[in-house]
Parts: sequence; structure tokens; C-alpha cells
Amino acid sequence: MIVITAPIWDDPDMMAKYIDLCLDTDWIKRGITIPEKAQRMGAKTFIHYSFPTHMAKEVLAKRRDIMKETCERLGVKFLALNTPDPKTGAGSTPMLQFLQEDIPRQIAKYGRDTCIFGTNCPMQDVIIAKALELKFIMAEQCCPTPTQGYPAAMELEISEQDAGDFDKINTMIRRKAAEAGCTGRLSTWPVPVGYFFPEFSTEVAMKLIEGELTDIGISSLSPMAKEVAGVDVYFEKMKPDLNNYYLIIMDSIIY
Repeated sequence: MIVITAPIWDDPDMMAKYIDLCLDTDWIKRGITIPEKAQRMGAKTFIHYSFPTHMAKEVLAKRRDIMKETCERLGVKFLALNTPDPKTGAGSTPMLQFLQEDIPRQIAKYGRDTCIFGTNCPMQDVIIAKALELKFIMAEQCCPTPTQGYPAAMELEISEQDAGDFDKINTMIRRKAAEAGCTGRLSTWPVPVGYFFPEFSTEVAMKLIEGELTDIGISSLSPMAKEVAGVDVYFEKMKPDLNNYYLIIMDSIIY
């Protein structure tokens, strides 16, 4: 029996000891890749929206700090702004209302070559809708996928049979971005990790069982991952001494 898990929430050393292949998203490294992509898309300012209970989480606080360091290295102005906290008080409504009002103020101040990033999933509908209106840059959502924020903000009608057809969904998003005059200003990963990991893991397990795959090193996994995702997928060891626990970053699609 082949056991593959993605993502992992327990002790990495223990999991790697008993599991054939462990996979997760490289959440920390996105602190580098998102600002770098934003700069390539033309960003001169990077605004990070979050709130206290999110910034109390070590992984999110560490990513924010790395985003700041990366922006400083790139010569991009970095701002960390707090919204009302949806985990306390009246839930998401005050947070979303704040974004509705504050994003236009920031774009008026810093210009359209500003990338907006939010750490909370409900934020994405507002951020993308405002990007379509104000033409600023949205390099990546908190959870990079064509199905977060884009369908709601763009009022996409995705049929049940097309729900897993990401080529078609990405084409729909690209068309809407062009209609709004936002070509080159919006981006994400071309498929969600919630789709990628099960599909990729199944392919790896089948090839291991059938004897077509005998090595689970990066050189063997990368071509298989590209077949599933349609773009390059980059693997890094979780720790140098763990040869079966990898974190991934996926190449992006820019609409």
C-alpha cells in the first residue's frame, strides 16, 4: 500500500517516517514569490491587508515579514494595513466594508501600479472586484486558484460540468479581465492545490504500484507534476534530511 498525504499537519519527522510521500504548499516561500511576481507585473507599491488574529499565526506573520524584506530588496514600497478583525465582533462585514472604502484611498495615494494582497479568503471577492474597477495589480490571492474571488467578482457563470475544467475557467477570466482593461494586472495559479494534490498523488501512487516509478526524487516528480498542473511545479525539501517530504510552488497564469 502506498500512502501519500497532502497537506501535512503533524510533526514532519514523524510523518515522513511512516508515509511514502508528504506534500504541502510552500506557504512561507510565497513571501518571496508573490512580491517578485507583483514587481514583474509592474508593481511599485505592495499593500498587505490582514488583522490581528491572522497575524498571531506564526506562518502568516513570517510570510508578511518575508514579503516586506523581499519588497525592500526589490525597491518596492511595502505597507502592512490592518482591517477590522472578522474573528471578533460582527464577523466579516466590517472588514469587507473597510476594504471597499480603503482600497480606493490607497490607490488614489499610491497609483494603479500597486499590488493588493489580503490574507483572508472573503477579502478576495472585494479585492478582485476593486481591481477590475480601479485597474491596480492583484498578483495572487491568499489561496491561489482561479476559483477564489474571480467567479464572484466577475460574475462568471460556471456550469456544473465545467467546474473542474480550469482551462475553460481561465479563458473566461482572461476574457473578463480584457473587457475590464485589466490585461496583465491579474494573476493566480492555473489550478487549485485542492485539485492538483489529489490528481498528482493518484498518478504517483499508480506508477509506484505498477513499477513505472521507483524514485520519488524531485527530478522524477517534477515532470509528472507539470503534466497535471499544465505549468512547472517547483519542489523543495521540507528539511534537508527528509527525502520524501516536499513543499511546492506552482508557476502562475497572468490574465
